[in-house]
Amino acid sequence: MRVSSLLVLVAAALLGATLVFHVQSSRRSFRDRGYYASASGRPSFLRTRTSGPAEHRVHVEAETRPPFESVPSGERAFAARMRRSLENLISFSFEGEPLRTVLNFLQEATQINFVFTEAGTGALEELSVSLSVREMPVWDAMELLLIQTDTAWTYRSRALHVGAPDVIYGAIPRVDRTYDLSETVSVRRQADAMKIAGIAASVLAAQSKRIDYSVYEREAVPSVRPAETEPLTVSGTRLFATATPNEHVSIRNLLRLLRAGVESRARVIAPKKLPAPGPDKALSELLSRPLGPIHFEGTSLRDALDYVRLAAELPAVCVVPPVREMPTVTLKGKGFTVREILDIIVPPSCRWFPHRSAVLVTSKWSPAHRARFETRLYEVAGLAPGRPGEKNPEEALLKTLYRAFQPCPAARAACAQRCLWEGYLVVTADAEEHRRLERLLASMRRPTKVAPRASGRPGKASRSTRRVTAGKRILPGKE
Repeated sequence: MRVSSLLVLVAAALLGATLVFHVQSSRRSFRDRGYYASASGRPSFLRTRTSGPAEHRVHVEAETRPPFESVPSGERAFAARMRRSLENLISFSFEGEPLRTVLNFLQEATQINFVFTEAGTGALEELSVSLSVREMPVWDAMELLLIQTDTAWTYRSRALHVGAPDVIYGAIPRVDRTYDLSETVSVRRQADAMKIAGIAASVLAAQSKRIDYSVYEREAVPSVRPAETEPLTVSGTRLFATATPNEHVSIRNLLRLLRAGVESRARVIAPKKLPAPGPDKALSELLSRPLGPIHFEGTSLRDALDYVRLAAELPAVCVVPPVREMPTVTLKGKGFTVREILDIIVPPSCRWFPHRSAVLVTSKWSPAHRARFETRLYEVAGLAPGRPGEKNPEEALLKTLYRAFQPCPAARAACAQRCLWEGYLVVTADAEEHRRLERLLASMRRPTKVAPRASGRPGKASRSTRRVTAGKRILPGKE
């Protein structure tokens, strides 16, 4: 009886030890897979995708921006009905019409009130619209109009207010909020909190189109241009921000990325849900469809884009800004997809990209291009080892990366503004530049090895070398 009881106790102890080990290992794997606390205190899921033994990326759960900012509680039902009415499909074609005329047409078609701000009324009279859309949601069509004319809109008092971007941006009410960086990003020093404030100011400046990236394409030597931290102040490890609701969303998403950079080591840390609108599935299928024979001979770029839009049945092709003098296009062939044709005919000074259900053709740093920016973290520690006894290794690393990132102006801007955190470079750019930067970093981590060329055996002439025989020069392969 005693022996059986002893065996039962031993078995129970072994079972308990096994359960404790299993729970601890499960917690460890639960943490390794990337479950981190978000900036608001709630758990945030990070999904890790391993592509190699030492390369992986972490996706951090991110908030999405609301369609309307600062909607009073008493008007939320009305704003929701307005949002649904903006989803109705519409078709129109305007060529050189004033923006006010086009918005009046949309107001009659949707029964939504448009209010022109006083500061922007005079400018609206001079803006013209050249756009044709087919079966497109009113929301997307109106957004194309505002992108093409470099204007902005916001919801206020049961109407959509349209005007100059600085006027509309200034009319959005600001909200004061405090972020405890010691809890969200495990900051213990005020100097680190100041660094985070500078990074957050740089991200907000990039998303609000206040950075001239063309400067970083020209300059070969980095010059420090810290972003203005006026709406952000630091006291100890607390960050005080006076910003719009959408800017607070960007700050919280940035803090989630920085926390993941502290608690994990990954080559790339990116948001799980992209804040920028991408192409819908139907547009992606249209862009992959091959067209029939193409024959452009000195054709205007606008006429070529109109032909592609009609032949491929695209909802819209929007040129930003609507320039009257367009370059000419010469192309002849067949079997090209719509994506390949756009890659060929769009000049190098511009770029095209799908935007929701339309195709935008813009200059490199236009407001439409900035609308697709997102923030990612890239591990750069150890890419440029400094010299022994270097007084400021971080400064030397940023200078080396600035010279190496010549094809990526947004990454150069991050180096010049010292957006470095725990060995990660915080870069705000579009998806295309992010892909280019990832390829560049991968090549820096795995430099190409050049094997020495095998030479011929001693005493015999190599066939790869020239030789003279019987007074006649014989080239390789001509023996």
